[in-house]
Amino acid sequence: MPKGIIIFFSSYKVMDHYYEEWKKSNLLRQISRVKEVCKEYKNQRQFKASFAKYLSSYDSPGAIFMAVCNGKLSEGIDFTDEMARMVVVVGVPFPNIKDSYVRLKQEYLDRMQR
Repeated sequence: MPKGIIIFFSSYKVMDHYYEEWKKSNLLRQISRVKEVCKEYKNQRQFKASFAKYLSSYDSPGAIFMAVCNGKLSEGIDFTDEMARMVVVVGVPFPNIKDSYVRLKQEYLDRMQR
């Protein structure tokens, strides 16, 4: 696939796991021969540097950006034309059932069904 590719993962933990496995198996090095591989970071400074690297690389020869659903990259950035010729979603980002907002919303919906 020419130009830019975005791969969304369900969480930072899952993304980091794949990144490390690809590194161990030499797949990351093989991909890097064809496309620049960038990834999303929680740290704002690292994120900006990685995204700038993607923006300077997606057009020629192409780049892959590994990102997180509901992360910094998935909200508010318009990927037009060559910026994202392909989007891959790895896993489904289920909400954290231990999160107080999710728990309270579930309790409310349960009460409303009675």
